[in-house]
Amino acid sequence: MPLLYQQIIFFLYIIYDVQTVPSSLTLGFLGPTNLSNSNAQVGGHPALFAFKLAIRDINNRSDLLPRTNLNFVSNNTDTDASTGVIAAFWQCVYGNVIGIVGDYLSVVSESVQYVSRYYKVPQISYGSTSSEFTEFHSIRYPYFLRTTPNQYVESVLLTYLIVSQGWKNIALIHTTNTQTFHDVQVFLAEAQKLNIRILVSTSFATGTTNLMTQMKAIKQCQAQIILFFGTIDDQQVVINNSLIEGLTGPGYQWIGIHESMNKALYLDSTGQTIQHYYQWSQGFIGLQNFADVNSSVYKEYAKRWSTAPYDPETSTVDRDSISPIANFAYDACFMFAHALHYMIEVLHLDPMQMENRELYLAILKNVTFVGVSGNVSVDQNGDCLASFDIVNFQHDRIVKIGSITLDGQVNYLPHVKIMYTGGTETKPLDLPMRPVIKIYRSTLIGMIGGSITCTMLCLALITFTCYFNQHPVIKASSSTFLVLMLIGVINLAISIVPRTLENYHQSSLVCISELWLANIGYTLIIGTLLSLKKREQSRKN
Repeated sequence: MPLLYQQIIFFLYIIYDVQTVPSSLTLGFLGPTNLSNSNAQVGGHPALFAFKLAIRDINNRSDLLPRTNLNFVSNNTDTDASTGVIAAFWQCVYGNVIGIVGDYLSVVSESVQYVSRYYKVPQISYGSTSSEFTEFHSIRYPYFLRTTPNQYVESVLLTYLIVSQGWKNIALIHTTNTQTFHDVQVFLAEAQKLNIRILVSTSFATGTTNLMTQMKAIKQCQAQIILFFGTIDDQQVVINNSLIEGLTGPGYQWIGIHESMNKALYLDSTGQTIQHYYQWSQGFIGLQNFADVNSSVYKEYAKRWSTAPYDPETSTVDRDSISPIANFAYDACFMFAHALHYMIEVLHLDPMQMENRELYLAILKNVTFVGVSGNVSVDQNGDCLASFDIVNFQHDRIVKIGSITLDGQVNYLPHVKIMYTGGTETKPLDLPMRPVIKIYRSTLIGMIGGSITCTMLCLALITFTCYFNQHPVIKASSSTFLVLMLIGVINLAISIVPRTLENYHQSSLVCISELWLANIGYTLIIGTLLSLKKREQSRKN
């Protein structure tokens, strides 16, 4: 009888376990995927391509969701908030999704959350970086997570990047949308702590094409280090206007946020280079999140990326390089997969049941694994905490020149050269140098002539002093001190020569020789006078 009882219990457990294991689940993808949208090149196509690749990789693994097949649905949001809401509603109600990967833009993700949180469907974004998701997480965005670092952290770290280059005076230009404005306030607060002076802060609405008022304000304040907050589309508008006003080239330095650190900055919708955008971008510096390309996880991923079948939905994807956005989208899928695996295979719970959604969300926030973008985990606000790479546009590549940790420690790669705006390796100053005052040629000749005359007179006096050094008058005043004082006068007189040469030949040698001669001369004269005074006081005592 006990044996029969145990068999019945075991049989019932098997039935229960089979019932709680869904044979298939569906993940949704949201992002800008229409060809006419520049955001599709940066955040749409690469992310969708990586999303599909991740679905295939998860289904091919025997150690991750072994009894459940992942399906997917995808919708184009066209970087429009209302379109995003409709797409999210369709996926939650008709697509029956267990999770949403997307959107690329913060403004769309905010709208999606109104639907996502109502249906208790977790959303993991691969590109929405707004700090509002952190500040209002528990109130407005409880079901929002992200694999991309948030803009709050980047806004703070940008100040440390600026200080690491020795710049203390900058100009700031940004768009006026809510997300950017909030991030700019974070930057301004941190800049004040580090004594960075904002010479001018100017803004414009997205879609504005004429920024001459803003450019003139920047030029008038004489700032040579200019920071921009905004999207790639807005950055291209800034490029056009800065070229007109001459705020580019050697002597200036432009700095941008991660959204601008992409080759799409100088490419059109067909992937062709826009020449004046390309020239402007040379030396552009900013922050980005590159993956560890030498890790075994990334190498396998890159191999599958390059050999994946052609997908007409993602026709602009470059098979030779992988954008950080794609890495974040790929890891977002695996984040869902790890949480679902734990729910189904360990806890034996069906994540589709509404009563299990809160637990499902909590498990998602505790998932930790090594992904293609590095170590993947989020805090209780759904934020992925990761350090940033300092990157630099150099010719047709975006080069990593250093890194910056979450506590502001900046480390530059010693073997990598930095290219500044205009393609030069000379670091620009944050303010223009005081211009050298040009002196008339006749005045220069007179100054040099006076210097030579003074030098000859001093040499004659030195000769006279040495010749008559036994004369009672010279002997009483000490010939040695007299000669040292005259040598000091000669040095001061000769220092006029390199100073006049600055008008025609500026070099470090000319500058150093002027300072050396003037300071040695001054020291000899003052030192001799003080020594003579000390000597006289000693005699009186």
